[in-house]
Amino acid sequence: MPSVWRQVCHRVAGFKPLHAQPLPVRIYGVGEQPAQDHLHFMAVDPEGFVADLAACSALVATAGNTLIGEALYLGKPIFALPESGNIEQQIHAHFIAHSGCGEVADMASVEAATLAGFLARLGQFQPYAHRHRLQGLEASIDAIYQTLSNSPSPRRSRVRASLGTDPANPS
Repeated sequence: MPSVWRQVCHRVAGFKPLHAQPLPVRIYGVGEQPAQDHLHFMAVDPEGFVADLAACSALVATAGNTLIGEALYLGKPIFALPESGNIEQQIHAHFIAHSGCGEVADMASVEAATLAGFLARLGQFQPYAHRHRLQGLEASIDAIYQTLSNSPSPRRSRVRASLGTDPANPS
């Protein structure tokens, strides 16, 4: 199975941690460049990126919301490199580390050995990153309806009516 890596910032110590790994590496976000051994710098290509993400064994990336969510949905272990000073990415990194879906390292100082350790432990992350753990929509909607149906608030009654859940005002 090919591996894909997306790093949107070249501050990762000149890609040395990625270069030291024996796996094929696809790097998106820094523009198309000549390959360096097994490092392949990919042009922006949404379809190619999605195909690479779906086929990869793990993801190395900053901790932005959309890509992390896609990787979790696909069951990919994540090696997160949150951008310094980006609170949202720091929060995502915290949850990645504490959920068992991956590991976190400092983008400016990550070492090849740290990334190699993550790659050696890929099997321990897989069980934590399954789609069924991310399917909270139905439970969320149920909780909202339950809250709305138990509240006498006039405002909530208007919301219930607009959602078609108000017994006094059926749609």
